[in-house]
Amino acid sequence: MSKATGGPLSRAFNITDLRDMARRRLPRGFFEYVDRGCEDELLLHRNRDAFDGLRFCPRALIDVSARTTAATFMGQPHDMPAAIAPTAAAGLLWYDGEVAIAKAAAAANIPFSLSINSSTPLERIAKQAGGRLWFQLYVWADKDLSYQAVARARHAGFEGLIVTVDTPVHANREYNLRNGFGLPFKLSTGALMDMMRRPRWLCGVLGRYVVTTGYPKFENYPAWQRTSVTDAGRVG
Repeated sequence: MSKATGGPLSRAFNITDLRDMARRRLPRGFFEYVDRGCEDELLLHRNRDAFDGLRFCPRALIDVSARTTAATFMGQPHDMPAAIAPTAAAGLLWYDGEVAIAKAAAAANIPFSLSINSSTPLERIAKQAGGRLWFQLYVWADKDLSYQAVARARHAGFEGLIVTVDTPVHANREYNLRNGFGLPFKLSTGALMDMMRRPRWLCGVLGRYVVTTGYPKFENYPAWQRTSVTDAGRVG
């Protein structure tokens, strides 16, 4: 990714700028997958309203020489009270995006959470990025497979486990249906047309995967279920 001192990111002065850049670069299906919520998006709007309601209280003539953003949580010290949340499609938004985010988190000394639905093997994240690593698990019906995934993450050096329990049924992402997008990714006519309108992403991300390692796979699934992101075969 471009450095802050040059390249496209040097023109981004806030999160809104970054969001606009992503919207212009990514196919609509991929962008809305990470940008939007479910159904009427009420919770998304309420979360934003809650953040907008926060206010700083300025105080003048106060010694700020010892101010710090450092915080201790989950029993470990970090440079900021923040962590990178698991995002299944991160590796499809930017080539090797999950490795890049993990490296950035390590440099900032904050935790990085890897989704079990990611397209990058957890061992590669640990080897190339390091830092404080957490692993997200959707518990499978076959609990032995879940235990094996946890053991694999622990062996690779992941320190924390995030057990996702808030999706007993798949979220109703209505805009995904309109965009012809989903994971596994469905190569519908609409989705193909959407990708063709974003040649930089098509060549620089998906095309680069295809000519190097092939279509991205669910690399952290059991070996017999590491299917392509276009394959409907998933662990139950």
